[in-house]
Amino acid sequence: MPTIFICYKKKVDKVFAIKLYNDLKRFNFDVWLDEEKLLGGEDWKKTINKVLPGSTFVLIILSKSAIDNRGYFHQEIKLAIDNLNHLGPNERYIIPLRLDDIEPEYEELKNLQWIDFFSASADAKATEKVESYESGFRKLIKSIRCAQDLYQIVNKKELVKIYEENLIAYLPLQDDLRDISEKTISVSPVRSGKIIEPKFDELDGLLFDGSFIVQIKNRNLPFGTNARTFCFWCKFWPEVPQKDQEIHSKFGVEGKNVKFLFSYGDVMQRDQSEHGRAFGVFYGFPFFQARLEREFGFRIFMWCAPLLWDQGDRHCDTGTICSAVSNNWYFFCVSYDGEQIKSYVNNQLLQVEKRDKATRRSELLNIGGFLPHLENDYDFFNFEGYIREFIIFNKVLSEPEINQIYNSTKELLCCKID
Repeated sequence: MPTIFICYKKKVDKVFAIKLYNDLKRFNFDVWLDEEKLLGGEDWKKTINKVLPGSTFVLIILSKSAIDNRGYFHQEIKLAIDNLNHLGPNERYIIPLRLDDIEPEYEELKNLQWIDFFSASADAKATEKVESYESGFRKLIKSIRCAQDLYQIVNKKELVKIYEENLIAYLPLQDDLRDISEKTISVSPVRSGKIIEPKFDELDGLLFDGSFIVQIKNRNLPFGTNARTFCFWCKFWPEVPQKDQEIHSKFGVEGKNVKFLFSYGDVMQRDQSEHGRAFGVFYGFPFFQARLEREFGFRIFMWCAPLLWDQGDRHCDTGTICSAVSNNWYFFCVSYDGEQIKSYVNNQLLQVEKRDKATRRSELLNIGGFLPHLENDYDFFNFEGYIREFIIFNKVLSEPEINQIYNSTKELLCCKID
């Protein structure tokens, strides 16, 4: 994981530096800021002279007030420049951040691409200043993550190597649709039965906009009561489905909002009396009997007999695992051993339920939508947001193994987790 040192003029740019520190921390970066890291009685010069050269990146905050003043801020810049001169010609180490329309006085900084955190307009409104900060921050995250590419590739390959024997598929869904385990026959983004060109966000990866699903073909998908574990990250965007939102299907069915993260297996009975032999995860609650008050949130999709719902959750999928909020990443992991389902969210075991239902054998699995062959009829179930690091195993992972997957993939995402 890269370490980031924030270099700033304390008397004039402290507020900006603290905000930047907090925002970077929410993306899971290891950030060093004197205001947050130095302890009472610590030799601050000695510590800075040790930490700064050993950092992966040094962010130098430049403003009119900062460059017009002397002080240790400029000693830090010189130390960073000296360290830069000992690195290779293509190494990205210093990233200048401009708060004002100024030119750095150091020749070495003039040769580096800077990132602006200010509006070009002198009389910019408050909303424009916020947009300027957000625009600059996104460029900064992109710059850091691009420099991480080799690290990410190595990390992913290590995961594939460790779990080679039990790995069925691993789709990062970061900037392409490849299964890096190379065990999947095909991966296709599908809208209304047609292959489409998906959109990838430069920070978050594949954007599921509710109009398509990603369908994978893999002959080794777990079936029957065979052991399995599914792990993935998800983020609802622009908003989490709400309990009071109504959906209207092509069949005129009215009910509560439901969004599928993935599903595969069997289909419903024609009379909708039950469905079974399926497996997946959805958010919301089943809508056929909306009059029944049920908690809204993540649930496991497995077997359901709507006519028996009034007898309890055991007749419909599982109970609600937890709720979510918009624009936050959630690590979801569900395992099944033929007798019970365990559900983990953000590396915490939140639910264990007894189930003994079998999954029908299938070579197709839909990410971001309802069951294969029904995704078009039930496209109102399509997910809206981001799904990343989608991994399938043919075993029940232990808690230490889930912890390893969580920590490794969290570093790959550099994600915001509240």
